[in-house]
Amino acid sequence: MSESEDKKSATVWHYEDSLVENLKIHTSYIGGLQRITSKFILRSSEEDQQRLPQAIDKFKKVVTHNFEKDGDPGIKMDEWESDLYVLFSLTQLMKFEAQEQGFATEIPVEYDSSDIQELAKQVAGGTVDADLMGKVGEIADKLKIV
Repeated sequence: MSESEDKKSATVWHYEDSLVENLKIHTSYIGGLQRITSKFILRSSEEDQQRLPQAIDKFKKVVTHNFEKDGDPGIKMDEWESDLYVLFSLTQLMKFEAQEQGFATEIPVEYDSSDIQELAKQVAGGTVDADLMGKVGEIADKLKIV
């Protein structure tokens, strides 16, 4: 091939730092995002899974921070935290809007909290049993956590 045949052109998009408004999204995306978030966490390295409580603390600080009044909170996230925050915040936003619009119904669910307590104990100890992670994943699906 000649040099001129090797050269191609493409178009890329640059998105302004702004709010996207007037989206209409089906509520089925909430469950999909919850599953994707759960899989993201369960498929993360053991080290990243152990950082989950600290990441959620950062998310809480970002969500409760008054940017207009107090400016940039200076919270830094690495790539894993940032990816998880995108999934988490989109899911929470969609759940909130669905509830506000009357598209959500509370359903009582029973589960065994001892598995969650055991997971917390193992995470604190630095090791997590794969079978236990599966059980906790099932509880998360049942409770629609995230």
